[in-house]
Amino acid sequence: MIQVPGTLSIKHVHGSRGVFAVGDLVTDVGEFKIKDPLLDQFEEGKYQGRFLISNISPSSYFFGGKVVIEVRAWLADIFLDQADEGPAEPTPVEPDPVDEPVAVGLAVQAPVESSSASSEPVALPPIELELVTDAEKQDYELLGIELYPVFAARAPIRLLPEVGREQFTRQRLRLKEVGYTFDPLTKTWQCPATAGTVQ
Repeated sequence: MIQVPGTLSIKHVHGSRGVFAVGDLVTDVGEFKIKDPLLDQFEEGKYQGRFLISNISPSSYFFGGKVVIEVRAWLADIFLDQADEGPAEPTPVEPDPVDEPVAVGLAVQAPVESSSASSEPVALPPIELELVTDAEKQDYELLGIELYPVFAARAPIRLLPEVGREQFTRQRLRLKEVGYTFDPLTKTWQCPATAGTVQ
């Protein structure tokens, strides 16, 4: 991993599965395309800071009858110093990263779990609350055992894109629906009633 200072320009793209964000990272060591669910939380604009890059590799996809080749970077973390939110300059349409084929070759693989582990999804433990509404049950299933209590208390939340882009997008939309707003400098979602509270 390397940490580099730079500027990340984020824009929102309307894809076949909804809106997603892409970024162009300009650093001293080069310019990179960023397509990470983490960016979906950010508004369009330019963000200056330090970026922890876990992997850099070429990536290609077919779009509009052409093959597009780009240098893509994967971010492990972002440390922002300044956020200049505002509409991005219009650029050509980009395909949704969910529709792109999985990159082969240079990508870092996660450690493989033992074969004794089940590949079946693990069911969440039942909610131990009385008189739980259907909406609360849905929020619990969406956010999981760790984030639901924080959400129920309307405390600041930091979403993790490791849950997958589609799940991450549903979580982000639910937070917006109940009044949360994203603070790009702290990378947390704040509920106006509890803004400034640290948890």
